[in-house]
Amino acid sequence: MIAAIPPRLRVLVIEDEPLVAMNIEFSIEALGHDMVGPIARLDEAMAAASGDDYDCAVIDINIVGGSSHEVAAIFAARARPFILASGYNDLSLPEALRNHSRLVKPYTSDQLERQLLLMFTHCGATAPAD
Repeated sequence: MIAAIPPRLRVLVIEDEPLVAMNIEFSIEALGHDMVGPIARLDEAMAAASGDDYDCAVIDINIVGGSSHEVAAIFAARARPFILASGYNDLSLPEALRNHSRLVKPYTSDQLERQLLLMFTHCGATAPAD
C-alpha cells in the first residue's frame, strides 16, 4: 500500500530571533504548509527533535542555550529533512553537517523559499497549485 502524501507539511522551526521566525513562518505558509514553533531554547529543541510533530525543519545553528549541532544530528539520524541557518562559515560546523542544505544569514526571502521548496521535495510534497 502506498502512503498518502500529506497535503500540508509540518515544518519545525528552531529560531530564537522573533522577526526571523516570522519571516520563515510567512514563507512556509505562502508555500502551503504549516509551521510548528518557533522554538528558541536548546533544551526545548532537543526534545522536539525526538518527537513526531513535524515532517521537516529549519534549524538556526545558534539559539538560546547554545549550539544546535546536536539537534541537527538527531534530525540527520532520523532521516528527517532539514535546513541549517547560520551566519558562520562551514568550518564552524561539525564535519557531518558541512555539506548539508544551508541558508547563510542574512538570507533573502527568495533564498529561503528556494531552500524550503527543495526540502519539501525531499518530503514528497509538491508545490501548491496557483
